[in-house]
Parts: sequence; structure tokens; C-alpha cells
Amino acid sequence: MDFEPGTQYSYSNSGYNLLAAIVEKVTGQSFVAWTDKNIFEPLNMGSTHFLDNNGKIIKGLAYSYYSNNNQFFKQPDVLTAYGSSSLYSSVDDLSKWVIHFTGALNAGDPVFKRIIEKGSLSDGQIVNYGFGVELGVDESGSTTITHTGPGQAIGPLSECIRRSICQLLDYPMQMT
Repeated sequence: MDFEPGTQYSYSNSGYNLLAAIVEKVTGQSFVAWTDKNIFEPLNMGSTHFLDNNGKIIKGLAYSYYSNNNQFFKQPDVLTAYGSSSLYSSVDDLSKWVIHFTGALNAGDPVFKRIIEKGSLSDGQIVNYGFGVELGVDESGSTTITHTGPGQAIGPLSECIRRSICQLLDYPMQMT
């Protein structure tokens, strides 16, 4: 252990891997099957799922790239630690999620409101990481809700999509 729990903040994927294992134990279903049935199918997100086999071919998958000395290379992706990673989606499905997420917040859904609560340490210090998302404020004073990933640019991409959808649908940018 790096420090006494509650005294410092340090992000760790392990809690999400544990959460996936708990979902499997409690429901008797695989995490992949449970999330498909209970999250993605009800939202008609047919292009979104956790990948439990990194050899599986995903139709229409766009790969991430990185640059090195003015050359581009495919970003390796061999993670299959569902719960904390290995979630694949499409721009269409991400749009559906952002619309659902924003609508649930605007409706006051207690689960979604909990997701955007900032954390706090035992001394009362506020931590900008909530229940699965990073919370911040942009240059215009609007609340930002993001989550980054290692080299995949998913957090900034989802924030860009959220902003675009909010503007198109005239949803308020400021989350309460």
C-alpha cells in the first residue's frame, strides 16, 4: 500500500476490475453479457461492448496512432482487463451515451448525479475524480466531464462529442 486509505488520491484500474468481478459473482453472468443486456442494449448501442478476446476482429474499428520522429505507428492495444479497459464503441454509440447521460443528469437521476460527485479525502480536501469520471471546469466556466486513457484519447474525444451534441440539441453545458 502506498499510503493510508483516504489520505491521498491515486487513480487505479484495479477497483474497476474488482467491480467487474463482483458483477459476475452477484449476477452469475459474464461482465460482458451483463453490460450488453443491462446497459448497451437498452440504449440501442449495438456497436459498444467490452472485448474479452483481444484477437477478435471488430468490424469498422478505428485504430489509435502515435507519432515518433515524424512517423506514425499503430498504438498497440492488447488489453482485455474489462471493467477498467477494453470498452469499444462507435461515434454513433458514444453520441447515444452522451445524450442519455446528459438527459439523466438534467432529470436529476440519483445514480448519474452520484457519478459526477467529486471525491474527498479524510481531511476534507476535494478530489476532482468522481465515480468514474474526471470533473473540471473549462475556460468558459462550464463543467467538463472526462476520462482519459493511455494514449487512446478517449476522454478528450468523448468531451468533444459531448460538447457537439449539447450544442446541437441545445442541452445546457453547465451541469448542476
